[in-house]
Amino acid sequence: MDARAEDIGAGRHILTDAFGDLLDPVFTPPWNRCAPGTGTLLVAAGIEVLSRDITAPPIDQPGLAEVPITVDWFGHRRGVRLTREELGGRIADGVRSGGPVGVMLHHAITDHAELADVDALLALVADHPRAALTTIGAVHCGSGRGLPATVLSRQR
Repeated sequence: MDARAEDIGAGRHILTDAFGDLLDPVFTPPWNRCAPGTGTLLVAAGIEVLSRDITAPPIDQPGLAEVPITVDWFGHRRGVRLTREELGGRIADGVRSGGPVGVMLHHAITDHAELADVDALLALVADHPRAALTTIGAVHCGSGRGLPATVLSRQR
């Protein structure tokens, strides 16, 4: 068996044990990278959705939907981290384009202060009458279509 298939299966088993029915069949690859053939392995493992940066080339694997991340919470421009205003502008641009808007967090550097800012963003979105918070699974299944959505994903 391919080492990647073993890793995908082992990771899915660990997450299923921890989260049970709460786990959506979504795969977010480390560093947004997928080697050739990964799509086939994901579908074989029961994964239905691939989520990674919008700039990654599509895999076009039958049975595998792609729901991209559109905003990197820790994004940089010319070596300088984006301000909260710039992040807000990128999120607003995503909403104007029809969404969904996927916001990527990096677990290794997301500290309590960053999480407080994420909480503030979620509260702002939750209070808006024309916005809806949803999951990647709901967007994939269609229940989130037509609504501006914020989908959060943690990335290494």
